[in-house]
Amino acid sequence: AATAGIGGTRLFKSPTVATAEEVAADAYEAMQQGEVLAIHGFLNAITAFSTRLAPRKVLRQIAAAINSPPEA
Repeated sequence: AATAGIGGTRLFKSPTVATAEEVAADAYEAMQQGEVLAIHGFLNAITAFSTRLAPRKVLRQIAAAINSPPEA
């Protein structure tokens, strides 16, 4: 997040955000088991699935909100 310059967004200010090391370890374990897709965490899995059900306009609004800087 810091390298991409998005560390200050609402998404990365959340206390539940996983570290890069946690996500990488999860992905590596999934790869070792032959899985082609790894989604780290239950909430992320639900979020990924919900994108199939929500209208794209709503998804764009949510993405804009979580990727914006927090209000002071």
